[in-house]
Amino acid sequence: MRRKYAVILVFALGIGYVGSQEFPVTPFTVGETLEIGARVLGLGGAFTSVADDYTALYYNPAGLGQIKAVGVFGSFSRSAFKDHLSFLGKESSEDASYTQLGSMGVVFPLPTYRGSLVLAAGYHRLRGFDGSFSVSSDLVVESPLLFDTVEVVLPFEVSHAYEEFSEGYLSETSLGGSVEVAPDVYLGGSVNFWSGFRDLTQKFSEIGGIYEATDVLEPGDAWEIMRPDTIISRTYREEYSGVNFSFGALVKAGEIFRIGGMIKTPVTLTADREWGVRIREQMYPGYEEFQQPDSTDSGFIDYKVQHPWVFRLGGSVKAGLLLLSGDIELNDYSQVQYKSDSPEEGYMNRGEANRDLRRSYRNTMNYHIGGECTVQANVKLRAGYGLYRSPYKDALSEWDRKVVSFGAGFGFGEGFVLDVGYGVVTYKAPFFEVIQDEIIQHTKIEMNKILVSLTYQW
Repeated sequence: MRRKYAVILVFALGIGYVGSQEFPVTPFTVGETLEIGARVLGLGGAFTSVADDYTALYYNPAGLGQIKAVGVFGSFSRSAFKDHLSFLGKESSEDASYTQLGSMGVVFPLPTYRGSLVLAAGYHRLRGFDGSFSVSSDLVVESPLLFDTVEVVLPFEVSHAYEEFSEGYLSETSLGGSVEVAPDVYLGGSVNFWSGFRDLTQKFSEIGGIYEATDVLEPGDAWEIMRPDTIISRTYREEYSGVNFSFGALVKAGEIFRIGGMIKTPVTLTADREWGVRIREQMYPGYEEFQQPDSTDSGFIDYKVQHPWVFRLGGSVKAGLLLLSGDIELNDYSQVQYKSDSPEEGYMNRGEANRDLRRSYRNTMNYHIGGECTVQANVKLRAGYGLYRSPYKDALSEWDRKVVSFGAGFGFGEGFVLDVGYGVVTYKAPFFEVIQDEIIQHTKIEMNKILVSLTYQW
């Protein structure tokens, strides 16, 4: 006797599809760091003690006091990603590219009897969330089935596909200024209004089929079993807002040596998340009686998360036509904490989520070094290196983001300066998605980015 059965979501609902990850994540620890200006990229991010153009508003507002002319600034960036992936023994890679506004702003030196007083205002994108990847593979699943008290082990051959797409950014709108309090000694500060969003879309597809099974005790008793095609989709959008302050100092020893430092106060981001989940099953012809309506769920959640203090210290030396600069930056990620209950499932309360963050994160020291050479009166060449340490405890060195960069600056016309920077970023992401105990591993991520900036002063 042949009977029909539909095996519905025995496998698919147990996948942890939403993206189980080895470490907790926050808006401060996902995505890519974005440089503010092509000159800074060319110098590998080593700009705290140089800080002699508009981008000082972000890197060290004290340096704004060195600017003598009114100016406007703007930049655009283009990034190309390559994500190398491994899933069920199958290697693949995903390419994506993005072009977007980087920063824009203005600088206003004010008349003074002595020293300088300079004000600035601008908008900067600090972190990018753009990225996408997809994987697929076939899998044979040994699924014990119980029919009429008889257990039948039936191997299911199913095809899996997983797609993820993310876009968004964190940005600052800053108002700041600098004053020369003594000859070649500058103090400055800014107030920074944070904003941004992150859109995340995830899709898991399982392609089933129709199979035959025979009773191991009664071979004449057979079944026709169908696994429906299943699609699980999850989306969420988060919008961010917050405010903090930056304070900086810069001291010059003539035109040869400079030392600069900056402190950024903690920022508490308020995040509003709207999320939705849909599960759809598609039955094969002859099994329409088993068709179920789509299952959907959605909701809203608000939460607050705080990034702690950030400290930067840098020094530079200028010898003739050559400028050398270096920076160190301290981020104590172990102090990242929720100021409300966590938006992620599995935590009973805020204290439990913060304990997990403290156990997972560490403080990091980022390093930057760069050089600039004036080859002609209006032409400058640059090269640099930046190391962004992974915020996770016991992190492997391959998780650190390494940036090798080059750049050039060109002066032309009356007061125009065009800067171009190119950087290559490489690292291995520690994150993975889990599908039925099988891991989607990001084996290596490569990114090439080009940043173009234009400054006009009069």
